[in-house]
Amino acid sequence: MNKEQKKNVQYDAYAKYILSQKEVLARILKFTIAEFQDLEGEVIMELIEGEPLVSKVSTEPGETNQTFHDKITGNNTENTELGEGTIFFDVIFYVRMKDGVSRIINLVLNRKD
Repeated sequence: MNKEQKKNVQYDAYAKYILSQKEVLARILKFTIAEFQDLEGEVIMELIEGEPLVSKVSTEPGETNQTFHDKITGNNTENTELGEGTIFFDVIFYVRMKDGVSRIINLVLNRKD
């Protein structure tokens, strides 16, 4: 791996870490989903269930739907395409909506150079 590739891997890891923080997720939800616009950040944070998953769960048979301590369970955070290798989703988490139903939110990190 060359210096530029290492830099990109490090950037990706830091960006995913920042995006997985509930404070950041609450702001994203507040400004992107109408149902959360009138809520305070602290209230939105309480509606985020468990801890966001960042490239943690394998899609291999028998390895999904496992419990990871107090983290969200049952989410596949990667996808495999023929000839492409394994693709990891960036950040996946559950959020409870006003109607009481939980929704899965998948945040995708895109870097513009």
